[in-house]
Amino acid sequence: MSANTATWNPLRGCSKVSAGCRNCYAEKMAARFCGPGQPYEGVIENGRWNGQIRLAPEVLDLPLRWRKPRRIFVNSMSDLFHENVSSNYILRVFEIMKQAHWHTFQVLTKRPERMLKMTQDPDVDWRLEIPPNVWLGVSVENQRAADERIPLLLQTPAAVRFLSMEPLLGSVDLSNINYDGMVMINCLTGLHGWPHPNAEQDKKIHWVIVGGESGPNARPMHPDWVRSIRDQCQAAGVPFFFKQWGEWAPTPKEGVHVVSCLADGFHYGPNPGVRLEMYRVGKQAAGRLLDGRTWDEYPAMAR
Repeated sequence: MSANTATWNPLRGCSKVSAGCRNCYAEKMAARFCGPGQPYEGVIENGRWNGQIRLAPEVLDLPLRWRKPRRIFVNSMSDLFHENVSSNYILRVFEIMKQAHWHTFQVLTKRPERMLKMTQDPDVDWRLEIPPNVWLGVSVENQRAADERIPLLLQTPAAVRFLSMEPLLGSVDLSNINYDGMVMINCLTGLHGWPHPNAEQDKKIHWVIVGGESGPNARPMHPDWVRSIRDQCQAAGVPFFFKQWGEWAPTPKEGVHVVSCLADGFHYGPNPGVRLEMYRVGKQAAGRLLDGRTWDEYPAMAR
């Protein structure tokens, strides 16, 4: 982690909601520190998330103590919009982020329906306001997750909206998202020109992160899935960040012991019926080069 980046975990604990959660890295980490008096006591049972949330109010003011500007990832060990987190505590977290205006915060969720509701709920006397230094994102591992989560993110006000497509488990067409059951849209270019009541607003995705899965049970990622998303981003002028291949690489590595497999699960990819030889070389050896180069693009606000 570089000097200008950090993680901040004002709460701990989670529960699995989709295919991308199956090999949760945070769950494995928490399972190592879940004994009496340890940070993840009460949120892990038999090595698995139990759905309980443990608040950590003692670190709420941590960003206020970091005086130099940082890009801060919020809740790497939980989901801020988990159903067992009180609305009041979520508001407290956002108030800290608003006060720490010299930082940039990245909030990633698999529960955008609650995030949207908190910004629009007519049955409460408050609204969740998203400060301009807070970026909002959703996890997208396949087309189903894209169709379910991206439209909700697009309706949520934010200076920067981003997608974390890690682990990427299937091909995703970001140019053909079912928005609100009314129109199919390209979420990278926005709703401009579409016959939708809110079409005048700037509703689009501003940044896309893609990565493969790591860990002992990691699933391979087809390189064509990655290339397709990169090409979609380039066509729309949206910054693209390729984080890693994960455990599996499309080519063997010289001097590295490899275990190859015919990843026939790729029949639903860009080239139906095409099988690809993938090689388990480990995260470090697989690296993060895509077609011979790194892709480290960021939204303009990050610069």
